[in-house]
Amino acid sequence: MSKSRAQAWWERIPFRAEAPWLNVLLLAIPAAIVLHFTGGSAFLIFLFAAIGIIPLAGILGDSTEALSERAGPTVGVSVARAAGPTYS
Repeated sequence: MSKSRAQAWWERIPFRAEAPWLNVLLLAIPAAIVLHFTGGSAFLIFLFAAIGIIPLAGILGDSTEALSERAGPTVGVSVARAAGPTYS
């Protein structure tokens, strides 16, 4: 069974959350930027920016785990502590 072009393209994107529904929340980041530059309300800008942070925290946690596997536990723990606690 061959993959569609969209599936193959999506798998090449390095920054994506493991849970597919979290990836939809990444769309809130450009929405917050557009709202900022078009004069949207401060509340909506904050709301969309806060929603966009949720999947980014998961991506950061996955990235530090992958780094720990490749570079060793000392480097992985150091980066995880420098980045702060991630709850993924």
